[in-house]
Amino acid sequence: MQDCSAALLGPYCADPFGVPRYSATIWIDFFNGHLASSTRRKYAAAANALYHQAERMTPPIDLDAALLSADLSSLEAVLSANLLSGADSLNGQSRWRLSKQFVFSILENVVRSDTAELGRELRRIKRLYAQLRPSGRQPNVRLRAIPAVALEELYEVFRPDSVRNPFRTDALKWRNFVILLMLTQLGLRKGEVLSLSVSALQTEFDEKAGGLRHWLSIDGSLLQQDTRARQASLKNGPAMRQLPISLALLTALDTYVSQFRGDPPHAFLFSSLQDGPLAASTLDQIIATAVDCLSVDAVDAIRRHADGKLSAHSFRHTAAVIRLQRFVSSGMEHDEAIRRLRPFFGWSRDSEMPFHYARAYFDPRYAQLWDEDFEASLAALREGVFG
Repeated sequence: MQDCSAALLGPYCADPFGVPRYSATIWIDFFNGHLASSTRRKYAAAANALYHQAERMTPPIDLDAALLSADLSSLEAVLSANLLSGADSLNGQSRWRLSKQFVFSILENVVRSDTAELGRELRRIKRLYAQLRPSGRQPNVRLRAIPAVALEELYEVFRPDSVRNPFRTDALKWRNFVILLMLTQLGLRKGEVLSLSVSALQTEFDEKAGGLRHWLSIDGSLLQQDTRARQASLKNGPAMRQLPISLALLTALDTYVSQFRGDPPHAFLFSSLQDGPLAASTLDQIIATAVDCLSVDAVDAIRRHADGKLSAHSFRHTAAVIRLQRFVSSGMEHDEAIRRLRPFFGWSRDSEMPFHYARAYFDPRYAQLWDEDFEASLAALREGVFG
């Protein structure tokens, strides 16, 4: 941002050669020329930051050309990158608000929504970015979602009838398969998996749907009876919740409990080989054993996209990504998607975690991961309930 000659009477945005930016000049001098110079200076700073962001993209984006041609794909990429670059909480939120206002003002008042399709798309991206805001610090989202190629293979490794399954007995195979489904479909935390009771599966008749409804109750009711050296725990109050489960998980869970769990001297759902409650270290070892069975390509994908390692929490990241992807793909408004994420994953009302996932979803660094078809990658897991 610079001060131009007296002819322009105030702040403006200029390109590297000192030439005023076309769209920004219209927005600052024509649409908002009545505002005080100090206010217009903030507008110019916000627009200028967006131009600079566009020029840093790979490949660079001509923001004026994108605005005037209504190239919404390029504009979404620039807005997303601009959101992620906001480091200071107060200034970052103010600049983000003005940057959105600049883009939508030009599209609505200069380009206009000449077609019904353009109008719908413009409304969509306005809703999409309405609830996003910069974090109070430089983004450092370590998203460890499992790449599709690795997720596909993990299902193959864990499937009880798979020749690749490394676990020795049918009881272990079914126990570990149920754990995989819970981690992937429900995004349970490690402590939540280990705290489940054998009576966690609940069923009732749904008069509205005209059939049985099944859900998993996470309530921590057995935690006071936990004799493990490293006791299981629930992270917070919102972690106590009831989650609808898929037919695939229902069938696997019923098979495990009725045929392979046995009659251990405790009420926890999952047992060790010695019939004690399953330990956290054993759960870690189950995942590590499965990873050892993956192909070179799958391991390389994990190295590139998941920090080179998998944990129970990696599956939680994956479940959140899949659910958010389905919400966005279905056209759900962003604030509604955030509202649904919170109770499902056990986040408190003021938790920033949904916004971390939302920002990461739009982060160009993760574009390759999001472009992969998670629906295809989940194969037999696609019966999971993600709505």
